[in-house]
Amino acid sequence: MHAHQVASNEVRKQQAGHQPTLDLVASYGKNSQAVGGFPGQAGYDIMLGSVGLQLNMPIYSGGAQSAKVDEAVAQQEKARFDIDAARHLSTLSAKQAWYGWYSAYAKTRAAEQAIKAANSALLAATVASRNGLKFETAVLEAQQKLSEAQRDYSKSRYDQVVNFVKLKSIMGVLINEDIAALDSLFADMPTQETGKIFKGLVE
Repeated sequence: MHAHQVASNEVRKQQAGHQPTLDLVASYGKNSQAVGGFPGQAGYDIMLGSVGLQLNMPIYSGGAQSAKVDEAVAQQEKARFDIDAARHLSTLSAKQAWYGWYSAYAKTRAAEQAIKAANSALLAATVASRNGLKFETAVLEAQQKLSEAQRDYSKSRYDQVVNFVKLKSIMGVLINEDIAALDSLFADMPTQETGKIFKGLVE
């Protein structure tokens, strides 16, 4: 938008080349002569000053000036197109970040339920294995499903945070506290503390 304003000013500047101009003109001169022009005539000083207004009315400013005006208008149009392109791009980026966050949010909720189900299945398989009702492989399979659910939860939560930060950045409301909270998610801390920071960042 600043570039468009500059281009608009340049158009007005170049168009002014076709307009009349009113100038303030001033001059001052001094002529000194030691002796006069005739024998015995003393020297003299002549001082002459003038102040006036000069109006110039261009009848034809030439093709160069017209070409400069056309060039400035073209630059103004380019700046306007750049504004439209930036608006479309920012809108598209905001939509992508929003849908990316919402998709990750849904996956996070689903992964939480999958973790609960996998924990229940692992507990049941462990009890059954101790009682001789199931083989050890059932316990290993239940552990594998739990690990997969935890992996999916971590990935979806990561995607949720990334898209949320991206959305705030596009909207121009990203602050230092958001970056600090995001940075703390990568620190080595208990899962409960990480969850609290994550919740505070998203909210």
